[in-house]
Amino acid sequence: MNNTNITILFKTIRKQEWKKCLKLLDTINDYDLNIKDENSNYVLSYAVKYNRPEIVKKIFEKNMRHDIVDESGRSIIYEAVSNNYYEIIKIFLEQSILGVGTYVINIKDLNGNIPLHYAIMFKKIELVKLFLKYNSNLYTTDDNGYTALHLAVKSGDYEIVNIIIKNMKKLNIISLKGETALHIAINYQYYNITKILVDNGADINVKNIENEFTPLHYAVGWENIDIINLLIGKGVDCSIQDIYGNTPIIYAIRENNINCFDIIFNNTEDKKFVNLWNFYGKIVLHEVFDNYTVSHKYYVDKLIKYSNLTTQDANGNTCLHHLIKKNLWFDYIDILKEKRLNVFVRNYENMSVIDMLNIKDYDKFINVIVDSYMFNLKKEGKEWKKELDKICSRNFNELTKDEKEYIGNIKDNNDMYSNCKKLIKNKFIENIEKYNKGELDYCYKSYPNNIGNCVNIEEGLKLDVCTFTGTLLDVLIGLIFIMKKHPKICSVINKNVSNNNTLCNHYKSINKINDFCNFIHFEIIWTNNKMILIDDFINLFNDCRVKDINFILIPIGIEMDNGSHANYLIYDKNSNEIERFEPHGGTVPTGFNYNSTNLDMSLEELFIDIDPKIKYIKPTDYISKVGFQIMDSLEDKKHKIGDPGGFCALWCIWYADNRFTYNTYDRHKLIKYLFTGIKSQNISYKNMIRNYSRNVITIRDNLLSLSNIDINDWINENYTNNQLDTFKGNLINEINKCIQRI
Repeated sequence: MNNTNITILFKTIRKQEWKKCLKLLDTINDYDLNIKDENSNYVLSYAVKYNRPEIVKKIFEKNMRHDIVDESGRSIIYEAVSNNYYEIIKIFLEQSILGVGTYVINIKDLNGNIPLHYAIMFKKIELVKLFLKYNSNLYTTDDNGYTALHLAVKSGDYEIVNIIIKNMKKLNIISLKGETALHIAINYQYYNITKILVDNGADINVKNIENEFTPLHYAVGWENIDIINLLIGKGVDCSIQDIYGNTPIIYAIRENNINCFDIIFNNTEDKKFVNLWNFYGKIVLHEVFDNYTVSHKYYVDKLIKYSNLTTQDANGNTCLHHLIKKNLWFDYIDILKEKRLNVFVRNYENMSVIDMLNIKDYDKFINVIVDSYMFNLKKEGKEWKKELDKICSRNFNELTKDEKEYIGNIKDNNDMYSNCKKLIKNKFIENIEKYNKGELDYCYKSYPNNIGNCVNIEEGLKLDVCTFTGTLLDVLIGLIFIMKKHPKICSVINKNVSNNNTLCNHYKSINKINDFCNFIHFEIIWTNNKMILIDDFINLFNDCRVKDINFILIPIGIEMDNGSHANYLIYDKNSNEIERFEPHGGTVPTGFNYNSTNLDMSLEELFIDIDPKIKYIKPTDYISKVGFQIMDSLEDKKHKIGDPGGFCALWCIWYADNRFTYNTYDRHKLIKYLFTGIKSQNISYKNMIRNYSRNVITIRDNLLSLSNIDINDWINENYTNNQLDTFKGNLINEINKCIQRI
């Protein structure tokens, strides 16, 4: 067809002279319809615009392309969907299978939307059904990572959501904005849509990416009682913490929303969420006191029975500090008599509960503490180490003659209780006197406690400038330090200094190392969801296991485009367990999602292949959400010039050092004791870990000095080949000394 005829066709169709248009299309067979008019429209575009299915069908007979888009990058079918031109769309779907170009149902516009997405957004239910009949892909995502389900939920159309759910198995896909369809439903407060998602298996505990909010966090944020009740009824986990360590009930308290609080609190049998602490060390009751008004006493009444009153927040305050300060403790005497109470722990203003107590209330409060001590002696049923505790924790008929004489020739249980209480009170008053003189050991608690369960934590000698760099060399020196200090420790350091090409090439690809590639044979690398092992890892690990050792220590280097991170693996030979230590806590560092789930799966598979009886322990199995590195990072006013971007590697070394020092302690309790030791002495996390680096940098700097270079020379590669060779030789000697000691 010549240009004159195509011009006539365009004019005819624009004038909507449909009979004439059909006649032209019928009588002429050589039309080139794949061209545009002066308005950049195709003949097919006009046929769709004016809803002329007979013209569309005739054009398809001429083999015109149908995968065309408008100036906005939208499929030609967009206008048909928006105007609900069902018959035209059906023709497209029937004909495009055999037509020229891409199958129209898969065409994406500039925003990544396919025709099914248009139908959902315009709430065209019959068109949604039609697209699904022609196998439109429900999992195709737009540029926001939204699937058909995300978009259906955003539309708010229950019937469309129902249709999509019936045809879609994966309901928990997370969009690029970090939300599932359930998050969106609750954010828009669509109760019925929320319910159908939950009823069909949507994960009610899934966390969004940005803030790690669960659906319950969203519901509490919107104070949507109906949705909260729905989630509670489905067994939602109320103890999940967000990126800040806050559980949903904390937000209910901050907004003073008693209804939200009551639904969660009254309908959750396991009250463990009450004692989970956030980034600022605060449990739920701390939050109540931080926002305290007269109306907040309601929360205290509810929470105090379940709350750990010995937990210190980032300011060193326990909830008992607040009860004394606000003069509320009188209202809870009966409860306090059954709680663990530590009246000697100081806050960061150097004030203990004893210091804050009104002198006129002294005797009454002392009696409460003694009653609490007596109650917990019997309740905990431990094998106490102190003689008085051993006796007073038992019943009269269980005591020997000598034990009865020890507490005053008692004749029955009444005598026993009276004498025990008197002796314990006297001992407590003695300890108050010691406390006032500054002579009371920080490990002493005013509740029953075996003093041997206290760990020795010190802030250390002040280090003004920290030159710990966190580089590969420092990580290796840290490993050497641990092995020198703890003789019963083995590691998979490869004595063979021939290059591990896989590992070396990886490091060189990220500009991590210089030509000192020989000494990277000691850590597992996790990068791009891939694990890279050192040469002969399995044999080296098994060689360690057969030696006379207690533990095997293996550093993990985590590499991402935006930086590096350090973890440790600790294998306990006696228990045949291997734990991964994450210094950040039971979660990954903010903005550094290295896919910890896949890492744990890969590590577990690795060690099960070595020995099926090895038990792998994830960080979440024993570390709280908030770890040591988080507490360190919050102390921004204690930052010093020279501090590295993060102390992750040092925290790993520090934890391993304590793990091996207190090797008889259960890992869960050790973590607890370490935190308690730091908080109870008002030790700065950042100052302590900086000062601790002296252990590593002293060894490193001594080795470097033997080659007449320092850490600056090393970092800048400012050394001769002879100096490098000398340093290598000295480092090899240190490594071999560690290996030969085992």
